[in-house]
Amino acid sequence: MKLLPVLLLCASLHPARPQHRLLLRPAPSDHLPVPGLQEDPHPDYDPRRKDLAESALRKKLGRHFDPDFMATAAPNLSASVAAVAEDESALFLAELRRLNLSSGAGAPPHGLRIPAGRGFRRKLARTLWAHTRCPVAYAWRDVGARFWPRYVKEGRCVAERSCSIPRGMSCRAARSVAKTLLRWHCQGFQERKHCAWIPVHYPIVSRCTCSC
Repeated sequence: MKLLPVLLLCASLHPARPQHRLLLRPAPSDHLPVPGLQEDPHPDYDPRRKDLAESALRKKLGRHFDPDFMATAAPNLSASVAAVAEDESALFLAELRRLNLSSGAGAPPHGLRIPAGRGFRRKLARTLWAHTRCPVAYAWRDVGARFWPRYVKEGRCVAERSCSIPRGMSCRAARSVAKTLLRWHCQGFQERKHCAWIPVHYPIVSRCTCSC
């Protein structure tokens, strides 16, 4: 399943000068979070101080500024919070409650006999959920001076072990949400170079699921 586009930068060599021209090309990708961009590190392609006026940038980004996922100053980059979508956990528990675990009439055709008391059901639900849940771990990332805001809270699938019983499946990104950032984009060379902030979609993992 293709997720939202990620940002890729490709460089084409100018025939007269050994310098790179940066082109911004969105392309579909199954890889999330967004990998680090490979681009020309020359400071000529960085925004200058006057280009980083926060009031002007906030006005340009407008309603797309999301303080829950964006920061203009360095937050605690080592902080990580794991979360699971409430509707996902509720769906899992609802499906479990629909299972017929009784040992009488209507028992599963494979002949499995499992006690179906309320206390046992709760314990079984907690055990299965603990082994099969796929939380999203959120952590702050410095995406570099050519993005504004510079700090973005990204989601990653927690995959410390297999999430299936029996083992074999793993937690993978199943859904993402797009946050709009500003990207400093330059075209041309030297005196003909033109740079400007342009809006780009930055996908962030919002749900993980257990899959092959």
